Amino acid sequence: MRPGYKAPSFLWPTDWPDRNYGKSLKNSPKERHMTRFARTILLAGCFAMAGAGGLAMAGDSAKCTIATSGESETAKACAKGGVAAAKKAMKKMVADAKAKGQKYTCEGCHKDLDTYELTKNGKEDFAKLEALLKK
Repeated sequence: MRPGYKAPSFLWPTDWPDRNYGKSLKNSPKERHMTRFARTILLAGCFAMAGAGGLAMAGDSAKCTIATSGESETAKACAKGGVAAAKKAMKKMVADAKAKGQKYTCEGCHKDLDTYELTKNGKEDFAKLEALLKK
């Protein structure tokens, strides 16, 4: 360090030489409190992340609200396995259309990918996609 420089106390505590670094601090009440607090925060964070992940996954197994009737592959998948199955069927349809030279995207037909609300031209684009795949 530079001569005359004094490090800030939050980086280099002023009582540094007075500390007992060779001895265990496990018996001090302060150390036990800090350890318990850290464990509690860590555990709460783990539960929060697990809960958030569970809620995110629960959204895909919900009942379908768009493709509820008809003979399309999406409607059949929707009736069989909910939103998750319908999403899988739609991704397969889009990949098949891409193989035939047409480009479709989820955002092209859906305003919101959480609720799968359709755009104005969503139904027409879906009909075109089905017609393309029947060829």
